[in-house]
Amino acid sequence: MKELPCVDEGDELVFIPLPDTGTIVFDPLINSGTPDSRWRPLWREWIFFTRDMKLPLPEEPESVDEIVAMLGLGPGHTPAGDDWITGWIVALKWCGTQETDILLESFSGLFQNGVTTWLSESIISDALEGKTWIGSLRLIEALQSNSWREVRDAVETLLQWGHTSGRAWLAGFASGLEKALSTGKISI
Repeated sequence: MKELPCVDEGDELVFIPLPDTGTIVFDPLINSGTPDSRWRPLWREWIFFTRDMKLPLPEEPESVDEIVAMLGLGPGHTPAGDDWITGWIVALKWCGTQETDILLESFSGLFQNGVTTWLSESIISDALEGKTWIGSLRLIEALQSNSWREVRDAVETLLQWGHTSGRAWLAGFASGLEKALSTGKISI
């Protein structure tokens, strides 16, 4: 079958149970942790991924106001500014300290619905609740390992996400990691 059949309102649908293959579970929660220091030179390169997007995204913003100003910046269902913000939030949630929690609270207080797309709002809200999608969780897991293959595969998966989304997300994630490290409360 190449496409799903058309269904009109009122049509009776037939449910065909699939064979029992076990339970598929995905836990979107970001568990606290820190990256292996060997990967820092690599993620520092990701900060510059936004340079070729021709978007005025700061490489390492100085304030939460600069980050809020990126909401809705760029085209698409998830504008590059929103992807950057999501990556930043995920990194701060992962390596969180009291100082990064204050940053996230400040951002949450300034984050308003209606500034960007509904999809981006949902993704950002999930990140603020400490939830993310499987691609970013695989990167987090890989960055805690010694496996360059795991890191490469996770990064390649993220880079395939949308036209600019993966690069913007990685840039924000790297900036968030650097912000967490700059607090001096965590070390790698």
